[in-house]
Amino acid sequence: MQKLKQVREETYNFLKQQEDEWLYKERQFPDGTPYNNYFLWFHVLEDEISHRGQIKLIKRHLEANA
Repeated sequence: MQKLKQVREETYNFLKQQEDEWLYKERQFPDGTPYNNYFLWFHVLEDEISHRGQIKLIKRHLEANA
């Protein structure tokens, strides 16, 4: 959990240095599909939410079987 906290703080510090326009900067995946930083960070947050749920479920399961 300490590592998660550290990475979250580093991410927050990085993101607060970015201008709003940075979110909409367009790039392309190797196959030519366009994307922007908003798209990427939306999915990063979505993944973190999913993993938090998994961690809670595992912790609950371990506590119930301890």
